[in-house]
Amino acid sequence: MRVSLMMFALGWMISFPLGAIEPDPAEALTARLVDAFNAGDSAAIEADCTASFWASEDGPEAELIREGYGSGSRRWLMRQEEVRTAAGQVPGRAAATIVLLSAEKKTPVDAVYFYAQELDGTWVWTGFNEDKDFRRAFLAGLIDGSFDPATLPSDSGLESLGDRLEPLFSLLGEGGYSVENRWDERLQRGALVVTLPPDEYGDAESAVLYFRKTDEGWVLTGSAYGLFASAFLGY
Repeated sequence: MRVSLMMFALGWMISFPLGAIEPDPAEALTARLVDAFNAGDSAAIEADCTASFWASEDGPEAELIREGYGSGSRRWLMRQEEVRTAAGQVPGRAAATIVLLSAEKKTPVDAVYFYAQELDGTWVWTGFNEDKDFRRAFLAGLIDGSFDPATLPSDSGLESLGDRLEPLFSLLGEGGYSVENRWDERLQRGALVVTLPPDEYGDAESAVLYFRKTDEGWVLTGSAYGLFASAFLGY
């Protein structure tokens, strides 16, 4: 009887196999990126990107493709290192670490993070960079892969801070400078952007002070000549 029951159970398992395991969408997206890049198929890569990410031939993603393919000869290849998901925190997003290999020697030359999000039921690339602070904030759901501090709104509190710091700004350039600010409520971080008078060639440079808001007030976290996501997110 025991043998008969075992044979029956085995026959049932063979007749009704378990359903196929669906591949992880972020892993599948990353595999397509690597395969398309190594095959020189930029159209396939673009198909998996948002329109804003793949904005123009001068965009960073197009530049990565152009530099990777080189002029007449390939400069590097891609290799998938890992894919981190935010399932335990914020669903529908993942960060893929991609290693760039020398096309000639097949040795690593650099690594970048590609940011994927599930938008309207479809997984797509929304951005990429080399910033670990950006990756951490992205996986925590604080920012999107397309985060750009230049597009953030202004804040009246930062504007008041800028007014108090005006004597400092006057030391950067005599007359003609302007001050604006950018603020992110979720991050509780902001920046004062001081645009200096144009130089003899007509080029205007911006000095930026980065701040974090605490219960005690504003804390200066850094400064740079330019408004950068990496500096905005913190040193």
